[in-house]
Amino acid sequence: IANDMTAVDWSKDDETRSLYKHIESVLAISKQSESPKIRRIIYELTTVFTPELSVDEIISRMVITVKSSLKADRVGLFILREDKRTMVLKVSERSKGIILQVRGLAGAVLQSNSIINIVDAY
Repeated sequence: IANDMTAVDWSKDDETRSLYKHIESVLAISKQSESPKIRRIIYELTTVFTPELSVDEIISRMVITVKSSLKADRVGLFILREDKRTMVLKVSERSKGIILQVRGLAGAVLQSNSIINIVDAY
């Protein structure tokens, strides 16, 4: 991954800009982390980035990598829409393209910009 995301010559659509922003955040967190597990996950995530892949393919591979690394039952990725009141489920094993209001667990994660780990969701 390039250290300066502006140097990457991909399309400049909203999803790509959002992806770059999140990548920069993840890289900043990984530099501060002393956890070997976090560093390993970050390394695994960096291996999914190749110029031949579309943004959708990269996002899909990222979700698969995170799910595997965290041994999670499910992982989904929501993208906040321009109206800032709704989000769209971009990647999930079961479905995608679902539009939701920014509320509930996914909305809480979005608004707090933090992780919510549900230990026993069932």
